[in-house]
Amino acid sequence: MLVAVLLLALGATSCKDDDDETEYINPNPDVYMVGYQLKSMGVFAGKIWKNGVDSVYGDTTKSPFLNKIFASGKDLYVAGEMRNVDKFAATLWKNGVVMPLALDNKNYSSASNVFVSGNDVYVSGLVSKGGYNVAHYWKNGVGHDLADSTTNSQAYSIYSSGKDVHAVGYEYRGSKSVAKYWKNGVATNLTDGQNDAAAIGVVVSGSDVYIAGRVSNGSKGVATLWKNGVATNLTNGQNEASVSGLAVAGKDVYVSGWEDIGTKSVAKYWKNGVAVNLGDGTTKTLATCICVYGGNVYVGGYEWDGVRYVAKCWKNGAATVLPNPKSNCVVTGIAVK
Repeated sequence: MLVAVLLLALGATSCKDDDDETEYINPNPDVYMVGYQLKSMGVFAGKIWKNGVDSVYGDTTKSPFLNKIFASGKDLYVAGEMRNVDKFAATLWKNGVVMPLALDNKNYSSASNVFVSGNDVYVSGLVSKGGYNVAHYWKNGVGHDLADSTTNSQAYSIYSSGKDVHAVGYEYRGSKSVAKYWKNGVATNLTDGQNDAAAIGVVVSGSDVYIAGRVSNGSKGVATLWKNGVATNLTNGQNEASVSGLAVAGKDVYVSGWEDIGTKSVAKYWKNGVAVNLGDGTTKTLATCICVYGGNVYVGGYEWDGVRYVAKCWKNGAATVLPNPKSNCVVTGIAVK
């Protein structure tokens, strides 16, 4: 159940490039990670860790489900959802305070990611309409559909560059999901619809648009990276694999995710297509987010310890187990500043 819920929340980490020479790089940055504790079926407690110290986040009576975090100046933005009567509603928190999204709150909705550019706050996700989930984004609380309400779709990630708004996700056509890229609301198919696929993260660096996702080869999921629409496989298709996060630093491109090795999933990230294993294959591990800051690679995720899922952080491959309650607890998003 935990993995199934987590897969619905995947979206690339909103981590700004650190290759801007004018941007100050803190030699002792704060590392913020968000996630959740699964208290019981469908009941969550939002969690935030600052430098490994955990605290509860959001109204616990409404089962806040935290997906991603973005740091902008002194402010922290968190995207997720929380219970509204009998449904979950897309929610944005700024420094722990709920920021309204333009919703009627009568239908299910979800906020998968958040990106801040100047004074503008962008949130990607979905809104249920007419019996379907519809890919959606909000700019400063005002909602915009990215697809129609004749089939299921979702926006997993969003990125603003200049005057352009880039979003990625999927849309069902027939019985298959098609990986989608929207630029200023105009859709481009990244796959042909022959097999299931989804675009999970997008980052713009200069004139290049990087998109990470998963494409099925008919039997296994293949971790995939697109650069300006041209796809490169990160795995060979022999094992089930997927991606969860994307970061670009200078000329280097980092993708987080996992690959099944035997009966265990192994957390990993790829730097310029070369895999770095974070798990050793003896237990189940998954990487859910990635951020590169000051030349250091930070990855969040979780590991099965034989009894429960425990939240983890890897810095340059070295693992730290985060404080956990005695129940399933995972990291879903990361920001470093």
